[in-house]
Amino acid sequence: MKEAVTLGGLTMHVRNFQGALSYQNPTMLARFVKRNGGTTEEAQELFEATKQFLLVVITMDRPVSPTKRIDEMWHHFILHTHDYASWCEEFVGCFVHHYPSEDAASVSRTEVRNVAMQLFPNLNLAFWPTTVATLGDCDGGCTCSFECAQKIGHDLPAGEQVSPAN
Repeated sequence: MKEAVTLGGLTMHVRNFQGALSYQNPTMLARFVKRNGGTTEEAQELFEATKQFLLVVITMDRPVSPTKRIDEMWHHFILHTHDYASWCEEFVGCFVHHYPSEDAASVSRTEVRNVAMQLFPNLNLAFWPTTVATLGDCDGGCTCSFECAQKIGHDLPAGEQVSPAN
């Protein structure tokens, strides 16, 4: 069963919005810190931003590219395939695919950050820069599966963006 969540005037349909945000994976984070350096707290903050990014994706009607740091954590989360697939299914309602591509996403970084700021008022902007130099290791072509939004019941025609709630 899906729940309608309206934040900042945007509505999304997910299985468990709060569960998606509160999900923890200490084993994955410890491995991330071991491979990439930094502290567990820094990795946790980045993981929070990554989960927020994946939730932003399902409100968009076009491919969305993550920032470099979010892309690093997303890649790491995907490597834990069972955990990632379970998170997507249990909390989002469908698998959010990662598509390496030579083409940059059609949604600007500013637009993505603005949507994220609407959904998450306490957004850590350090993880949401808008400059091209912050593209992920896919050279700006990594995109998410925005089709997921239609699969989980936004009740929108193909290609139509979720509109602000009245």
